[in-house]
Amino acid sequence: MQGVTIGKETIPNWINEIKSKTGPQIIPDAEMLTLENKNIITLFAPEYPIKPVSIRGRCYKRIGNSNHIINIDEISNEHLKTINPSWDMYPDTLNSLDDISIE
Repeated sequence: MQGVTIGKETIPNWINEIKSKTGPQIIPDAEMLTLENKNIITLFAPEYPIKPVSIRGRCYKRIGNSNHIINIDEISNEHLKTINPSWDMYPDTLNSLDDISIE
């Protein structure tokens, strides 16, 4: 089994590379384990609450065992699903409380 040499800056460089290539920026946690005299690095990032997250400026979806670039309509729909907007979420700048009739 082949591995990689882990230097002092290797893990921070991997984390910075992920951060710089994702939008919004994803910053994973890293953990190093030693198993059978080999170093194993795990990178973990919790699921980002707002979708989609892009990699290198593109958004993908997983279908079966392959990745597919999603179009602007799918990006918009995914974003709207995660923020769950509704008409009452936004202030009405054209009217005031005085415009409301109790009758």
